[in-house]
Amino acid sequence: MRNSSTNLGGGRRYRRVGVGSRVVLTDHHQCGQRSTPDLGGATVPRSDRRRRGHGLDNLLADGCTLTHITGYVQPSGEWLSQMRAGRFLYHGIEEKRVTVEVEGNTAHVSGRFITDATVYGTRANWRLQMTMGYAREDDMWSVVRSAAATW
Repeated sequence: MRNSSTNLGGGRRYRRVGVGSRVVLTDHHQCGQRSTPDLGGATVPRSDRRRRGHGLDNLLADGCTLTHITGYVQPSGEWLSQMRAGRFLYHGIEEKRVTVEVEGNTAHVSGRFITDATVYGTRANWRLQMTMGYAREDDMWSVVRSAAATW
C-alpha cells in the first residue's frame, strides 16, 4: 500500500501508512509508537446496544474498562454512574498528538491531550497520555478498553 492522506473529520488530516490489511493513521506532525491492539478481554457490544439510547454508553463495549492515572481499573458502568453523579466533569480537551492504527476489525488510538476536567470537585488541566482499544462489529466501532497516564 502506498502512503496517502485521510481526513477523519474535524479538519484533521492523517497520513495512511501500512502494508497488507494493517493501516496506521498518524497525524502529519507526530509519528507515535505503533503496537498491536490489545482488547483486554472485552467483547464487542450486542447489536441491541444501538437501541439503548444512553449516549456515551452506546460507544462502550460490554466489559469495557477504564484505567485511571492512579492505576485503578474501573468498569465502564461505574465510571458512567460517577459522571452522571457529577464526580467527573469534562469541560474541554486539547489534542496535542494522536495516532490511529487500524487492523481488520480492531483499532488502537493513542495520543497526548490536555483535558480540562473537574475530578471529585477539583478542576485542573490534566496532561494525559491516552490509549484506547476499539473493536468493530458490522459498521459500529466500540471502545473495549481505555487507559490514562500523565505526561
